[in-house]
Amino acid sequence: MNVLIDINHPAHVHYFKILYNRLLKEGNNVIVVSRNKEIEQELLTQYGIPFISRGKGASNVVGKIFYHIYAVFLLMRVIRKYKIDKVISFMHPYGAQAAWFMKKESIIFSDTEHASLHHKLTIPFATEVHTPKCFERELGKKHFRFNSLMELSYLHPNYFNPDSSVLEQLKLDNNNKPITIIRFVSWKAVHDIGHAGITKKDKIKLVKTISEISNVFISSEGEIPNEIKKYELNIDKTKMHSLLHYANLFIGESATMATESAMLGTPAIYMNNLKCGTLNLLDNEYKIITNFYESSKDLKVVTDKAISILNSDKEKYQRIRKRILKENIDTSEYIYKQIV
Repeated sequence: MNVLIDINHPAHVHYFKILYNRLLKEGNNVIVVSRNKEIEQELLTQYGIPFISRGKGASNVVGKIFYHIYAVFLLMRVIRKYKIDKVISFMHPYGAQAAWFMKKESIIFSDTEHASLHHKLTIPFATEVHTPKCFERELGKKHFRFNSLMELSYLHPNYFNPDSSVLEQLKLDNNNKPITIIRFVSWKAVHDIGHAGITKKDKIKLVKTISEISNVFISSEGEIPNEIKKYELNIDKTKMHSLLHYANLFIGESATMATESAMLGTPAIYMNNLKCGTLNLLDNEYKIITNFYESSKDLKVVTDKAISILNSDKEKYQRIRKRILKENIDTSEYIYKQIV
């Protein structure tokens, strides 16, 4: 079987890396095409996964339209050249449209309800669309649900073991202060239009307040203000999940990293107006994520909640993780079964 995996975001590398290795081991031909928008290609290189680059894309509307056309045609050429049977991707239109034009199957995964434009441009062309059971939209007759979360495709104990060397790299192996990871996003994605995120003033205030009682490390898609630049995280990207595992708290604007933290037994504070079924489940049912809005009026509430978590017992959240693992399936196994 010849399979094409289309990558549009760093998280997609993680979603499909187990599938890639398993299909390859079984003698299938697997071609990976990757956008070069953030650190997708850096991750693929570090994981030893060869790929075809389809460029960075554009940030303005006209540029996005031209990039869309370019990406679809590039994928069509790849499908023809490598005699692809199935195209696999997260909810982006490029792979589904290219497969449709080439009369091939496309199997699409998603957990992002608010990506409405992607839904409109992808679902009509897709063969199947698979989402977690907690997904809060109905996507029609092609829509199938599974009892788990996308992040358990790579953070399930079947695949993930934390690497404690990340603590040595950050000189934290003999440091008793708790660890807080703070994540700021760029707000340049299509579904980010109309959102601005945490203000510069509040970023500085948040970091300085939390740093009084915790080791703080900032991961950011954009420039970090000079006042808090010294807290910037600089580690091997493949060790980020290990750091999240050992952390006591995650605070940020990234839904993916908030969910990853929860899967690893680390409580998360999510600051973003964009909500989804996964986050609501982890907040309302499992009580391991607290959802806040991005507006500055919540900052005092956020810092109070953060201090409360940092003063609590981390084992409480590890017990929640065990419950999550008990009640949800291995997502990579599910993905594999849909492909084969």
